[in-house]
Amino acid sequence: MILRRVIEHFRKQEWTAIALDFVIVVIGVFVGLQVNNWNEERRESALAEAYLDRLSGDLSAMEAYLNEMIEESSARYDLTVDLLKAASDRSGDDESLVAATEAFFTEGWKTPRFAIIDEVYKDLTSTGNLSLIEPELRQIVTSYYSGLDLGKERMEIGRDWSLPNDSRFIIEHDVYRWDLTLAALANAQDASIRRETIVGARDDLARLASMFLYIERVSLEVYNGALAETKAVTTVIGDARKVAP
Repeated sequence: MILRRVIEHFRKQEWTAIALDFVIVVIGVFVGLQVNNWNEERRESALAEAYLDRLSGDLSAMEAYLNEMIEESSARYDLTVDLLKAASDRSGDDESLVAATEAFFTEGWKTPRFAIIDEVYKDLTSTGNLSLIEPELRQIVTSYYSGLDLGKERMEIGRDWSLPNDSRFIIEHDVYRWDLTLAALANAQDASIRRETIVGARDDLARLASMFLYIERVSLEVYNGALAETKAVTTVIGDARKVAP
């Protein structure tokens, strides 16, 4: 309709009307572009909000996981301390060493693990949607996950260092019979033989306890540091969502 009217004005050489038609067309195009931009901004804002909501869910799960790991690692740490004390104290009674050894190999003889709950962050980075999050918050989130990766790497270094020593200890001693749970499933050793093997491994047990004490100490540092960072990032995201338009 506009085109037909412009042609008609050209034929009649109505230049004022032609200029007015041109202004109307320009304004129409401009308004259309603005509406499209506004709709796109609304879409991106809604998508960013959805990502932050999902990211908050990952952080909540990560916090729960870290609390669980701290509880488990703290319990293993205490058992390791008990074993180190009993194995190092030659003036102590052998029964304390036997009890500490059994407790350690039943509940404490585990290599700490560190999982990173980052499905939403991986989605953000792989799709390029990380750019939807405002720059300052984006930097905080990126640094957070980089820090988790470093913590995991630190724990894996300790694990890889410990495994060869752990393997040598297993080869030299019938340690699976010191695990009360496994011993109950198999043919349990005679109590005197069990005591004799444990007391005979006193020095090796002291070295093993020293190694695991270091591993658990590092693990607790990593877990607690990650927990503090997780809580901090959760707070920052919560505050950002409160002030979002």
